[in-house]
Amino acid sequence: MAASDLPVRPRAGGRPVVLVHGSLSSGGMWKGVRRALADRFAVLTPDLTGYGARPAWTGDRPFRLADDVDVLAGAVAGLEAPFDLVGHSYGGLVALRFAWEHRSRVRSLMLFEPTLFRILKDPEIGTPEAWAEIDAIARVVADGARANTSETAMHRFVDYWNGAGAWQALPEDRRRAFAAQAATVSRNFIAGAADDMPLRALRQFDIPTFVVAGANSTGAALATSWTLAAQLPVVDHVTVAGAGHMMPVTHGTESLKLIDRWLDKPRSPFRVPMGAPIHAAA
Repeated sequence: MAASDLPVRPRAGGRPVVLVHGSLSSGGMWKGVRRALADRFAVLTPDLTGYGARPAWTGDRPFRLADDVDVLAGAVAGLEAPFDLVGHSYGGLVALRFAWEHRSRVRSLMLFEPTLFRILKDPEIGTPEAWAEIDAIARVVADGARANTSETAMHRFVDYWNGAGAWQALPEDRRRAFAAQAATVSRNFIAGAADDMPLRALRQFDIPTFVVAGANSTGAALATSWTLAAQLPVVDHVTVAGAGHMMPVTHGTESLKLIDRWLDKPRSPFRVPMGAPIHAAA
């Protein structure tokens, strides 16, 4: 078990909360939130495949989103259910997929710009231009990982999410470390695009969900967040002024306030069966 998988010792009776990081990050990205919540909650910040203390994928088949769902399932195996689940970016996609599979285990779901990008190419609800935008970035990363031009690829990736000049502003050792993870980032893109969770099932997804986006984020991230929120029947959503895709890092105080407020909401233990009409609001 990675060090970040170990729950912080909470105040007696603390409710479990699981925070899931995105691509090119690790459970350590949540250290500020973890410290702030530790006096009230049992906090878990697992590392996903290829990040932090968890090794990169070496399987003899293509990596799947289900593989990181399994990593998350293993990390939370000892927690009392139901627990609150918070995810950022690719970690938000993993969290959503976990919650869809393990509905009885999740009390609530909070998603900072989850990378459910395949919703953008859906013929009914998608946004083709937004799909083309993010697909171009995914292709750059995949080509860089294959052609041993990972530094150029990750330069494009980092600047896409953080703004022009973000890559050059990084210390040299960070640039080398990020370039070394190009293959893992590419696997995240490919696994998300190939996943088989039925998008229509989201309309029956009864876990209270909070979708958070940054107003200054990319077109693809905003379109994905808004389209997902529109499908969910039990949802709150907010767009935060001045924030971008990396809001949990760049706007830590605002993000913590949103997390705090969401976790403090009372939840009914009653859950309607999948497929039944849902009338409650989050």
